[in-house]
Amino acid sequence: MIEVEGPKAQVAASQRKKAFVAFTFIAVPGIVFYAILLTHLLDLPLQDDYVAVLGFLVRMRALESGKVSYFFMAQHNGYKLLFEQSIVWLQYSIWGHVDFRVLCAIGNSFVLLLAVVLWKMFLPGEEDLALRLKRFIPVAWLLFQLQYIETLNWAMASLVNLPVLVFSFSSIFLLTRKTVGALLGSLLFLIGAVASSGNGLLLIPIGALILATARRFRELAGWLAVACGCIAIYAYHYNSISSPGVPHHFNPLFLLGFLGNALEIPVNNGFLVLGVLVCPLFGLFLCIAFSRVARRQLKMNEAAFYCVIFIFTTAVAVTGMRSEMGFRQSLSSRYGMYSVLLLIFLWFVVAGEDSRTPRRKAMLPIAISATALFCITMDIAGHRYIVNRNRELIQDMASYRELGSQKQGFLVLEESKRLGIYEAPGQWP
Repeated sequence: MIEVEGPKAQVAASQRKKAFVAFTFIAVPGIVFYAILLTHLLDLPLQDDYVAVLGFLVRMRALESGKVSYFFMAQHNGYKLLFEQSIVWLQYSIWGHVDFRVLCAIGNSFVLLLAVVLWKMFLPGEEDLALRLKRFIPVAWLLFQLQYIETLNWAMASLVNLPVLVFSFSSIFLLTRKTVGALLGSLLFLIGAVASSGNGLLLIPIGALILATARRFRELAGWLAVACGCIAIYAYHYNSISSPGVPHHFNPLFLLGFLGNALEIPVNNGFLVLGVLVCPLFGLFLCIAFSRVARRQLKMNEAAFYCVIFIFTTAVAVTGMRSEMGFRQSLSSRYGMYSVLLLIFLWFVVAGEDSRTPRRKAMLPIAISATALFCITMDIAGHRYIVNRNRELIQDMASYRELGSQKQGFLVLEESKRLGIYEAPGQWP
């Protein structure tokens, strides 16, 4: 006897098929993203890696005692990078040497973790999994692309700039859950955010605002107690002389360039004139857009709202410390992730609105097409960027003996080689 599927079984099968198709569209940019990064990994230090990775390990090896004290004292350009140092020290303790390919891969993996956090926040009231996945497609195409390539495949930068976002957003998300377990998790992520980067400290007042607004004063006391501990550790033997200088003025144009950085196409050793013209205008557009939807976003998605606050406060802080370096600095690819995330959270607002009208129904295919075009464009530019950067790294290492006495970073490299901390691969000296 042949059983005929009922209406409910047919609907369920159709939903599964739609969910699978949507998930495929989500997975494609991620697969391409990591394929490009993995095929261009080099076991070579890049810029700050000489001091933040090799220099840190050389100093730790030289200490017979007081290693823990130095771990909490170590600074790089005024910042304490405890999380990055933990990963570096753990790798060295296990393997007896450092491998920059592994460090870069670990740092790059935080983009995937960030996608998971964003998914947890996305359309929290939507029960239709297929629909939720379909509307998440633009998020994936915005996130898994190489516009912020300067942060990727770079051990120090990827282990600082990406974890602080994952930890901060996770902490904010859990704080809005209003359970004891979620509170404990948010406190752990608070510690991770502060240990990752200086802007993790900005999470402290934001978390306090979340709890105070909800009149959760007992939880607020615990939050502030842990926050005081984080500040005390950060202040332990802090050397203010090595911290970035205070600018003579606050440049609003720098702030707008930072916020609109997502439209800057990454190029090696320079910038695009188009980005100089477009990015500040786009940053202004994002400021106006979020000011108009702020109250609505708070009601629709509290976690996303406070994540946006974290991004804007970070932008203000970076502007305060970096304005004197010139407007071009605001267009640096390493800052691109923050602008991209603003685009993602703006889509959160649009995706959460009623889509039954013809105008609203057209928004999703338009968004998917636009974000796919954006992703492809940035992947092409980012791939060219990383190929050129790798070529320059190889050339620098090939000329090591000639330039070793002229470049301070190579002196650290020589000492790390002598101690067996790092050995350049292949035919490089």
